[in-house]
Amino acid sequence: QEKFNVLIKRYVSTATMEEVMDNLQGGAEGKARVRELTVLYLDVVGFTSFSERNPPEAVATMLNELFSVCEVITRECHGDIDKFIGDAIMAVFIDANDAVAAGRKVLSAVVRLNETRLARGLEGIRIRIGINSGSVIQGEIGTSTRKDVTVIGDVVNTAARIESATEPMRMGISEATYSRLREPGHFTQSKTLQVKNRSAPVTIYV
Repeated sequence: QEKFNVLIKRYVSTATMEEVMDNLQGGAEGKARVRELTVLYLDVVGFTSFSERNPPEAVATMLNELFSVCEVITRECHGDIDKFIGDAIMAVFIDANDAVAAGRKVLSAVVRLNETRLARGLEGIRIRIGINSGSVIQGEIGTSTRKDVTVIGDVVNTAARIESATEPMRMGISEATYSRLREPGHFTQSKTLQVKNRSAPVTIYV
């Protein structure tokens, strides 16, 4: 059982693992609920062109190196990686301050990672990070035979939009995240972003 627990944690999020264990112990099937969380969305800049220039093994190695760094830092900052989406990561945090701290640490870690990659004759990595806070729906999403415990909603979608509008090797945060920070002075208002299907624009701080 211990070997199984260690192995399965490599393939599912902490939230999914806890939900599965609760069901195994006789708990009711997980119901969707509304939670106040902060969502961090990270994406590799120029991944398509990177994949074209490099063999599949090099692409997989690059992603594994990056994702390993992100996982360690996310856990250190009390977060949980909800899912890997191709060359992107979506992580969730209870505290917006933890999410921002994780973002800063990841950016610094990627700089150091690139130093080692360049020393090995490998191409460097560039990333973007977007962070948003608010009410999300968390629960089991899927079918009767295949489910995923994840978060969905406007907060998640907006975090992804903020990430895509942020400069490479930078972190952008929403006004909702900015208002939750204990020390917001590190950020300045950057621009407003008109998000598809939203009536009001989103203010981004960098």
